[in-house]
Amino acid sequence: MGHSELSRFPVGPVWFSPINYQNLIPSLEAFFASRPANNYVCVSNVHTTVECRKDERLRRIQNSSFLTIADGQPVILYGRISGVPDIQRIMGPDIMTEMFSSESCRLRRHYFLGGAPQTLASMERNLKARFPHLQIAGMHSPPFREMSEAEEAAMRSAILASKPDYIWVCFGAPKQEYWMETNHGYFPENLLIGIGAGFAYHAGELKRAPIWAQKMACEWVWRLMQDPKRLWKRYLKTNPVFAVMLAGATLKSLVGIRPGLSRPRA
Repeated sequence: MGHSELSRFPVGPVWFSPINYQNLIPSLEAFFASRPANNYVCVSNVHTTVECRKDERLRRIQNSSFLTIADGQPVILYGRISGVPDIQRIMGPDIMTEMFSSESCRLRRHYFLGGAPQTLASMERNLKARFPHLQIAGMHSPPFREMSEAEEAAMRSAILASKPDYIWVCFGAPKQEYWMETNHGYFPENLLIGIGAGFAYHAGELKRAPIWAQKMACEWVWRLMQDPKRLWKRYLKTNPVFAVMLAGATLKSLVGIRPGLSRPRA
C-alpha cells in the first residue's frame, strides 16, 4: 500500500501526512521495504497549499505522493486546530539534516539535482565537513531553461548510473513537483524528495530565521527580508487567502468540527 492511501489530514485542498521529527526518518525509510509506485515526497507550505486550490495538477501530485510533509507553522496550526496534535513543521533543509544525521544515512546514497553550480559546490563542501559519512552519489545543475528530451534522457541516465537511493530535487515549486510527476517512473528503486530552497540553506546562501520567529509563524517575514524581489508578490497573493482558510478551520473547531485523520480524497 502506498502512503498516499494511508491516513492524512486535510489543509484546504492538500492532504498532509502526519509527520513529526520522531517518525520522519522511519516514514521515509519505509519506502524501501515495498517501493510503491508513488515514489516521491512533497514538502508543502502556505504558498503551495493555496496554489493547489486552482492548480489541479499540483493538487493531484501533492495528494498522490508517498508523503506530503508540512513546511510552515501556519499549516501545522491548521492541522492541530483540525484535530491532529502530534505533527510538527519540518522544513526541506531540516529533512536533509535529519536524514544525514541518522544511522539510516550510512546505508544510503544521495543524488542532488538542481541549484546553481556554485550552490552545489558550497553545499557539497559544507555537507562533507558536517557529515563525513555522507555518501554523495552525484550532483547536477541543469540549465535554467527548458531541456530537450535528449538532454532529459541523458540526465536520467547519469542519475541512474550513479546508483542513488535518495534523489533530492531542488527546482522550486511547482517546477520540482511537475518534474517528479513526469519522471518518477524512471526511478522505481529510488525515493525522490522535492526540497525547495534546501540546497541554498546548506550552501550557506540563505540563513534561517531566529527560533522565536519560527515558533511564532513569522519566518515568512525573515525570508521576505532576504529575498523581497521574488517573494513579496507571492506572500501578498497567498498569505491573506490562507488566513481566511485558517479562520474557517478555527470556527469549525469551535463548533466541534475537527476532521482529524482520514483517507485522502482527490
